[in-house]
Amino acid sequence: MDIISIITPFAANKLKSLFEDLSKDLGDEINHIVNNKILEYQVKEYDRNFLSKTLLHRTEPIKLNDFYIPLFISKEKNSYQYGYIEEERISTKSIKNLFKKGNFITLIGSAGSGKSTIIKYLFVKSIEEKYKIPIKVELRNLNDYDGNLLKYIKEEIFKFNKLAESDRIIERLLSSGNLIFFLDGYDEISSKKKEIITKEIDLLTKSFDKNSYLL
Repeated sequence: MDIISIITPFAANKLKSLFEDLSKDLGDEINHIVNNKILEYQVKEYDRNFLSKTLLHRTEPIKLNDFYIPLFISKEKNSYQYGYIEEERISTKSIKNLFKKGNFITLIGSAGSGKSTIIKYLFVKSIEEKYKIPIKVELRNLNDYDGNLLKYIKEEIFKFNKLAESDRIIERLLSSGNLIFFLDGYDEISSKKKEIITKEIDLLTKSFDKNSYLL
């Protein structure tokens, strides 16, 4: 039995309960989207993030939990009274705990520091801990995209994968507060579009501020 066949039933069961909760929150109107298409999409994304290649395993991907150790991230706090900056260490082991203090987190680090791996890990944890429905956005895809970030999310994620085909239903989903967006690869945005896309990210988080966001 291969790894995919082991992971998929687990992911499917976790995701099914998430979709049922979302359906209750938004009413019978969107029950038709709580179906195999949205489940298949999320299971596929779960598998894609749960399995990863490493320097030691370049040909066959292995399970993330077999090699990844959850890191701590540092949050700087200005201590003006004492004239220095304190650092608060926050564990990434639990995504629920990570978002306890707010819905918006930006990870800052140099190339190769593990930002994308943290996002993969937290994407998986969001399903395992039943913390909202994860949506991953590869920001580098916006470099050659003829449209803004919100249009990309609607057209290339929701509609392309047939998660929802009506703008009205998509708006209801976005307004529900039951989603967590993983905005990956900010440093891969071209310099020509970075300022515009930065403003679009800001607009997205303000327009749908009940959701959680990790940039």
